[in-house]
Amino acid sequence: IHPDFDQIIFDILEKDKNGIVYLIKDTNKVLYKKLIKRFSTNKKYDSKKIIFMDPLNYEDYLLHLGRSSVLLDPIYYGAGNSFLNLCFLEHHLLHFLAITSNQD
Repeated sequence: IHPDFDQIIFDILEKDKNGIVYLIKDTNKVLYKKLIKRFSTNKKYDSKKIIFMDPLNYEDYLLHLGRSSVLLDPIYYGAGNSFLNLCFLEHHLLHFLAITSNQD
């Protein structure tokens, strides 16, 4: 997850008092530990609202998606596998487009 996405997650959770963000830990937990460390430096971080799940097999992953209300597609890297998996489910996908301009 790109660091620019952190504040988006925190802002959504601040506005949606019932919202919970689920993230899946990487197999070796290297990136997971880095994310926890990075998130913990933000005063808005609440470990009860951002939950890291152990890796899931594909079937369990789809079941978890099916129970969710919205899938947040991260900025800069979105519309990949998550989008294709949602084609089988009737859910909303929030995709953040990064608009940049080339200035000389």
